[in-house]
Amino acid sequence: MIVKYDKYMDVIKITEALRTFPLFLSDRLKKVLANIDHDIASELLALHSDLDSRVPKTFIDIHEEKSNFFTFSQPNKAIITLGLNLTTDDEIEANKDEILAKYNSMGDEVYKKFRSEVRIGSLIRDIFRDKFPESIPGGQNKKDIESFVNLYKAEYSEDEKFKLFDIVKGEQISYYYNRAKYCEGGGSLGGSCMQSVPAYYFDIYTKNPEKVSMLIMYSDDTKNKIKGRAIVWKLDSPRGRTFMDRVYTNDYSDEQIFINYAIKNNWIYKESQSMGSDVELIDVTINDEPREIDMVIDLASRRYDSFPYCDTMTFMNTYNNTLSNSDEHDPSRILIDTDGGYENYDESEYQSDDVYSDYNGENIDRDDAKWCELGQDWVRSNQAVRIFNTGPVTYAIPDYPGVVKQTVTVNGEIKIKHFMEKDCVWSDFLNTFLYKSSAINVWKDKEKTNWILEYKKRKDETFYEIDGENYAKELVDTETMTLK
Repeated sequence: MIVKYDKYMDVIKITEALRTFPLFLSDRLKKVLANIDHDIASELLALHSDLDSRVPKTFIDIHEEKSNFFTFSQPNKAIITLGLNLTTDDEIEANKDEILAKYNSMGDEVYKKFRSEVRIGSLIRDIFRDKFPESIPGGQNKKDIESFVNLYKAEYSEDEKFKLFDIVKGEQISYYYNRAKYCEGGGSLGGSCMQSVPAYYFDIYTKNPEKVSMLIMYSDDTKNKIKGRAIVWKLDSPRGRTFMDRVYTNDYSDEQIFINYAIKNNWIYKESQSMGSDVELIDVTINDEPREIDMVIDLASRRYDSFPYCDTMTFMNTYNNTLSNSDEHDPSRILIDTDGGYENYDESEYQSDDVYSDYNGENIDRDDAKWCELGQDWVRSNQAVRIFNTGPVTYAIPDYPGVVKQTVTVNGEIKIKHFMEKDCVWSDFLNTFLYKSSAINVWKDKEKTNWILEYKKRKDETFYEIDGENYAKELVDTETMTLK
């Protein structure tokens, strides 16, 4: 009885004393996070097995049934799972090597005991407090909790949701535009201005099956109704390429599923899912940076009496029956009318004019100008400095205070990006600023007394991970992946 009582008191001590513990992530969760381009994903991965950090929940794993939940263990339960007799934070600190060794020896078993569930957003707030805002308006940003959850949900269920995709052509496009085919819900799909218009409005889509199709996502396996759609254009310029137009869904997290589908098929897609021919595009065959791409499509040579509202390919040349996202192809009409009509192209409204640039001290052609939020000034397009990881796309005038440059070489390719200095750290080794979530400590000796600050995407090029620690390449036997 005394022995049982002693064990009971040990559990009580652990329960009362341990409120935080190092963060550990399951292998399958790490794989999902590694595929997510987001600050929160990067910081979670950076915290994994960092024995100098403490969090209120640990042994984080994927939830088998709920895409917006994780499972976890409380710190006191984690110690019991590991079978260690540690009851205080000081004892945790003094036995870090034993904790890591025990964790590595148990493998997936630690993710099968004492499990609780938590909403992903709640866990992020528990771990990072107020570091990440709940939501940042402005499209696909990489710094708030809502966008991370959406990206995770997309990655979590990607394979299953891909099975719900279909590509339709001809009259099926107008059929699935009709709101009667939408499942219940709001979002951009429920608010679409084309959801209850006559079928003949869509003639430029339905009469051009070789050039225009529509990617739809069914709401479930019955495939009776849809929960998302996007027009898909087979382009004549750039020749042979495909462009996925604005995505409409009744659940904003599904926008990322459409984007993932476009990426897997090497399609061009819009950086933000909004209307406008001037929204920058992303061509993954080049890189993931937004850019302007002049796109043209040749339509069948026939007369069209009515038109849909076109989100991107808005400029129509009626002489040669082409559509474009640019007014550089002699358009006569602009397809931005919700009543089946069009606006006549008035060149005076689109022709170049000048704007004054304080930075340059002169007027510059507006077509060659970019407005910089940081600096509140116009500069030439090739002078504007894009600031990454700021939510909505932000530009700065050259040499704007607080903006720094990250210059790193990965696999022989020099990569340059600009960030706000407050979000960066300096690397003496690389002689450059590094975005905080892209920086990683690498040991220069086996005794772990000297370290450098490296760029994490140079892993397996200049350094390797051995037993949860990063070591410089020269310290590692790459055949056995052990320290020399």
